[in-house]
Amino acid sequence: MKPTALNLLGSFAVQLALLLTFFNTIGRSPVMQDGRLSPETARGLWESSQASEKAGDPDKTAASLKPLLQTFPDNPMYLALSAETHRQLHQPAEEASDWERYIKVAPQPAEACPALGRAYEAMGLPDKALDAHRRCLAMDPTKSDLMLYLALALERRREMVEAEKWYRATLARSPGYGDAQIGLARVLIFRGRIREAETLSQTALHDTPDNTDALLVGAMIAEKKRRPQQGVLLLEKALRLSPNYEDLRVVLDRLRWEKQGPR
Repeated sequence: MKPTALNLLGSFAVQLALLLTFFNTIGRSPVMQDGRLSPETARGLWESSQASEKAGDPDKTAASLKPLLQTFPDNPMYLALSAETHRQLHQPAEEASDWERYIKVAPQPAEACPALGRAYEAMGLPDKALDAHRRCLAMDPTKSDLMLYLALALERRREMVEAEKWYRATLARSPGYGDAQIGLARVLIFRGRIREAETLSQTALHDTPDNTDALLVGAMIAEKKRRPQQGVLLLEKALRLSPNYEDLRVVLDRLRWEKQGPR
């Protein structure tokens, strides 16, 4: 099965389950440690935080986690759930802080990735985001998802030569990875290599005909090749799928103007 955008973030529940297995294996259940909270109180707070997380109530989850982290500030399970809770509450600074601490203390620090870099992106800190994605890839250098996120961060900063390198590395590791094909096509358009970009775009559109980013890239190529009608049709389809995707409207307006010509 080809990787898709759905598996980029991974399964948070699976990550927590792996951590719980780790602690149980070595006989150090995090809710049974000594500290300012009694074991019974800690266990109850942890169970409450898990129940709230499953119920989709991040405020209650955060309230249960707060005393746990005050007593056990280096507990990876608490930090991971706290980071995810801050993400749900749209608190990227707190999320990034949790993930940074998690990286220092967790047995599997790469589980903080790519969420750490994405938190910095949500904060509007592209330099920190790029640094985080580089650190993440260094922790797990064979993971194609982390290569992709590094390529995306480089593309956002218009560092297109290195972005191309990592998009190609992603595709070498995971051939047919649609998001990497689309990203590489965007970089090639920027660098004026339209024929190469078109080949990638056609493959992506064939494999995922309803992917709005693939449709957008196809329209961008149509614009470069002075085929406004083709681009308009692609973007009209994309907007039916994602009506709030503003980039689609920007390119569509340009293509419609080109199609009609100056008045």
